[in-house]
Amino acid sequence: MVDVFEYLKQTKNALVGNPSAKLELQRTQEPAGSLLASIVSYVNLNPPADAAIADSSYSEETTVQIRVEAANVIASLAHVLNALADLSDHSPHLLQVAIIRALRALYVAIADGTGPSLWGLGEECLEFTSEMRTALDFMFQSQALNVYLPLLASSSPFIRLYISQLLAFAVRVPNHRIAVTDWLPPGERLRESKGKRGWEVSALVDVNSPGRSGGWVIRHLTTMLKSKDFKTQEASLYAIAALVKDNTNIALVLSKSPPENKAYHILSIAADFSRDRRSEVRLAACLWYFDF
Repeated sequence: MVDVFEYLKQTKNALVGNPSAKLELQRTQEPAGSLLASIVSYVNLNPPADAAIADSSYSEETTVQIRVEAANVIASLAHVLNALADLSDHSPHLLQVAIIRALRALYVAIADGTGPSLWGLGEECLEFTSEMRTALDFMFQSQALNVYLPLLASSSPFIRLYISQLLAFAVRVPNHRIAVTDWLPPGERLRESKGKRGWEVSALVDVNSPGRSGGWVIRHLTTMLKSKDFKTQEASLYAIAALVKDNTNIALVLSKSPPENKAYHILSIAADFSRDRRSEVRLAACLWYFDF
């Protein structure tokens, strides 16, 4: 049996100051899934419930060391967000796509590790480290959102797809949903704050409000539904479902037709997709309806 502790320790050392190694690890697949997801599982290691560990001679102290090293690996990988922030519009497209795919893998793996489980399926993680929860919370703070949410407006369909998948599968809790749906680009954020009264839901009364149609992120996800690519449609539907779930303000806005187009209703879009010939798209549309 491979010495898990030594492997994690070597992996951590190999990742320090090595962006290429970080990207490679996040792309690596094992028979049971991504290697990153396996490493995240070690943070929540429960020896009595893990056959591989239970059959080994690992002591409780060694198990703690394994969990610590796994958490260190995740912390090192988290710097992929900095790599994304350092990119410019002139950076090679393949590099941008690779880093965004790595970011998506990291977010989803940590969300799986901290819970709740995606769509309420699978076992809940009853134990997780505060470091992992703190890392996930940071990823949905303005500082991080300012890095990757603008990419929903990218000219690259691959980048838009991966960002929507990140939102679809990593947003699990109410405060993260609110953070994403409330987010605005700096210019629109300034305009929204001017002249707004505290009791007023501007998205319902102001045609020019940045919060109209569910906000900037929801508007861009809805626009992506017009794509002819079914994977993009599927990811957008799942992302909207993840953001609408238990989000009363967004549900209120989306339940009404926008003032500038009374004939338009966003829920009619979901109804159309629920009859799509592709089962993947139908399932995503039905989940949107269920969460709404």
